Amino acid sequence: MMNKKSIKKMLIIIFGKTIFSIASFMTLHPVLFGRSLILQGFYWISNRSGLFRKIFYNGNSIYSNSIVSLTTYHKRIDTVYLTIESIFNQDNRPFEVILWLSEEDLFDGIPNTLKRLKKRGLIIYYLSDNQRSYKKLSYIMNYKHPISNKVEFIITADDDVFYPKYWLNKLETKARNNPNCTICYRGHNLDDIEELGFSYIKNIDNCSSKNTPSKNLFPTGVSGVLYPLNSLDERIYDFHSINNYCIDADDIWYKFVTLSNGFSSVRVEENNVIFPLCLAALKEGLQDFNVGNDANTDKILKTNKFFNNLL
Repeated sequence: MMNKKSIKKMLIIIFGKTIFSIASFMTLHPVLFGRSLILQGFYWISNRSGLFRKIFYNGNSIYSNSIVSLTTYHKRIDTVYLTIESIFNQDNRPFEVILWLSEEDLFDGIPNTLKRLKKRGLIIYYLSDNQRSYKKLSYIMNYKHPISNKVEFIITADDDVFYPKYWLNKLETKARNNPNCTICYRGHNLDDIEELGFSYIKNIDNCSSKNTPSKNLFPTGVSGVLYPLNSLDERIYDFHSINNYCIDADDIWYKFVTLSNGFSSVRVEENNVIFPLCLAALKEGLQDFNVGNDANTDKILKTNKFFNNLL
């Protein structure tokens, strides 16, 4: 009798990984799948025709004091515009939206979808090195981009998610009510990190702290994370230490940096929130590797030790 792993492997061989991922997402989250289909069409039209589009004035938002920062790579550079369109479409518009790209991912330059967004205010920076997922936040403090004194928060976003119109507003509201916290829609409480046999996988979707501040709540970037400016410091671009202790696990490294600066973390809601995914971008990523192989357990323990056992 075939086990689940054998069945998954067979289906991937027959149908291909992308189709299998879409089918799995449709089966596990049918409501989100339906929303994803609608949103993908909505933002496809919005990017190309302007229909449904909200006018976005870069740097002149009177509603938000946040910079939204994200990155992508060559396999998603043709679809990341869908996520950015959803960020442009917020009820509270971000002060700026920055996309960080590695030059090695630009085989044919940037696609027309991003060129159109650039004309509407998207800021794009091209990096000579490639620190993978760390690009979304680690360069914000030591790059040539000046941060306005109006900006209070940096919000990171993933490159394959449709963020609802209330997304930014709720993050900022929660932040102002919890000034010594980083804010997330999704995270895991690592209640047993001090115990022998600790495993990150066993704590996935542990929401023991609900929507109250907790030191051991680890935000995950998929649904977005808000960082107050003073929660960050130069260690977010200490790539020597990052590559020794926490490679490809930016959420973990940023958690320990903010924790060492006296910031706990808190959810927006009592339970984790997952937003619709961009179907065109459903492929294996760092999360699949780190979670599936439980690589995060070792990275958390090593990074905790590097930061003098904060947990």
